[in-house]
Amino acid sequence: MDEFTRIPVEYWGEYAWELTFRALVRETIQPHENIDDVIAGGRLLGQYRANVLERPFDYANDVFFALAIPCYLWPFKPQLFEESRGYLLERRWQLFENASKDEKALFRLRRAIPNDVLRLELSQLLELLHNRPIWDILKL
Repeated sequence: MDEFTRIPVEYWGEYAWELTFRALVRETIQPHENIDDVIAGGRLLGQYRANVLERPFDYANDVFFALAIPCYLWPFKPQLFEESRGYLLERRWQLFENASKDEKALFRLRRAIPNDVLRLELSQLLELLHNRPIWDILKL
């Protein structure tokens, strides 16, 4: 009998991580949001984060971080204030819209998400999102 062998997470490539992120984002996007644009925007912002931190791009960690900022990964992070959640849901799409084909997408993301936020550790970001109103963190 053939046995299915799982590849340990530490050996996953970008494709496996992208499929994982797509599955998570698919559960959290709004009807008017496009998953391809969200994933592309997450990659752009993740690559920019690696540049800010002056280190190589790490798809798993940098894209996860980037998608956690606008709360596309809600199942894996603390809930926001109720007011922050509504505010974010109304505005986050303007950052990611057409990110898969618009060269100005990174400019929009950089303008809205300060470098100080990108320099945080993931645990610090999640604590910040849980304890402060989103409009104090992002420039939407």
